[in-house]
Amino acid sequence: MNNNRDTFIDFLRGLAIFDMMLVHYAGYFPETVSKFITYHDVAMEGFLLLSGVIAGMHYLPLFKASCSSTVRTIYIRTLKLCLIQYIMIVTVSLPEFILRSGSCTGIGRFLVDSFTFSNQIGLIHILPTFIPLFILTPLFLYLLSHNLDYILLLGSAIFFLIAQRNPYLFNYGDKTIFPVVLWQIYFVAGCCLGKTALRNGSSMPRHKRALFIVSLITLAAVFLFRHSTSICPMIATFMNRYSISIQRFPLNIYGFIWGSLLWLFLYAAGARFWSVIRSTRIVDLTALFGRNSLMTFVLHVYFAKAISFTHILFGSYMLVNYSGMILNIGLTYYLLLKNEHARMNNRHGLFFRTTRWLFA
Repeated sequence: MNNNRDTFIDFLRGLAIFDMMLVHYAGYFPETVSKFITYHDVAMEGFLLLSGVIAGMHYLPLFKASCSSTVRTIYIRTLKLCLIQYIMIVTVSLPEFILRSGSCTGIGRFLVDSFTFSNQIGLIHILPTFIPLFILTPLFLYLLSHNLDYILLLGSAIFFLIAQRNPYLFNYGDKTIFPVVLWQIYFVAGCCLGKTALRNGSSMPRHKRALFIVSLITLAAVFLFRHSTSICPMIATFMNRYSISIQRFPLNIYGFIWGSLLWLFLYAAGARFWSVIRSTRIVDLTALFGRNSLMTFVLHVYFAKAISFTHILFGSYMLVNYSGMILNIGLTYYLLLKNEHARMNNRHGLFFRTTRWLFA
């Protein structure tokens, strides 16, 4: 996969990772900027959708060629995600728990809850959404390889609709922020889109201009829908009576449509103007973060939590906040670049071997 990367997909993944960073730092910006950032937050939607696309594009042909070795690769990848999660629990969640509680009482219970994913700690709750989806990926690939896409999509839609009545259907412990039974619909849709891209031989749409126009029209329609309560009191009364609203926590049908159409616009706009965008340096930077999105996420967790710790210990200082954000991007860029150069030059230092194995 490292030798056969799709720059366009990596660019979109990079947009998602930058969106995630902005959202997690939104509280440090002025109120207007903060509201704008959180209003357009679709990072999790993008991660799940694009992870599914990669499964459909890259793992599906491998699965067809050798089912057992591909399943083994996917499950090794899943175990690595668990290992990364446990490392972050011990080095981030545990110190934060001790710092906030002011004592070591309850550490055992906290660690058990954390290791079993039954508590919801900020930022640490994200990987447990991906782990069960990776476990189910061989089943998804089996259905796709036997051209049973409609069963996969139908099953995903049925679980999503059932979960509209009970979003925490398979939940235990704290209520998850991203219930898998709901958010799986993005991953499954991505798997099917990845298979389509594989069949077409490209992640780019065939009719870029038409798709871009459609995405503009649908996005305008969904924006109008979202703000209709401010435009027409009669519509506001109707929507309030029937509880019609765009919701992400927990995700409802309108929230799913909102996130899907925003990503449709990003995809269509990126494809339509790719020849122009591709010639800019920003693509290389964004794609670098997208290629290494897992490592970028982990580094971001440490920076975001470090800033949070300074708030607890010393109070809030804007200079510290903004310096931390800039350092987050700058140092991450340096480490990613260093790591990629080491891989290309086949360097075997302990740090590079560890990161290569853990995040590959």
